Amino acid sequence: MASHEKTTLNVLIATTLDSIDDFLDAADNVESDSLVALFDQRVIACQAVMDTLRCEVIRLGGSPQRNGSLSASAHRVFSNLKSAMTGRNEQAIIVEVATCERHLKAKFADAMADTRLSPEVRRTIRDCYAAMTLHHRHAESFRQALESDQAPPEL
Repeated sequence: MASHEKTTLNVLIATTLDSIDDFLDAADNVESDSLVALFDQRVIACQAVMDTLRCEVIRLGGSPQRNGSLSASAHRVFSNLKSAMTGRNEQAIIVEVATCERHLKAKFADAMADTRLSPEVRRTIRDCYAAMTLHHRHAESFRQALESDQAPPEL
């Protein structure tokens, strides 16, 4: 069971690292100070979750994942190529970030539903998911405000 748990946690770490890269990329490609601050907050939240997951892998006697996933790297190359051809705008970046967040949430939901994980590991994943969801809800309300031309909520 410990091997499966370490693998599951490392997949979550890699996916979280992918999200960090996506948020950093997004912050580098927007001009709005509010969006930069939002993406920076998401990076901090993801780093805290990643640290918790890494500690759990170490507690189980494993080596924590240090890199993101290969598929995310390929996706970023495609996204960068696409943006070079079409031009990036903040709304498109927000949509892309929302897509990445849904992917991250889905990975955590799958792990929480995995009955082969010990209650301790599932609790750690559930706690990390709760932290991610809280920040995701704030980012979603920020995105909705921007789409409706309202003032975004305070960060």
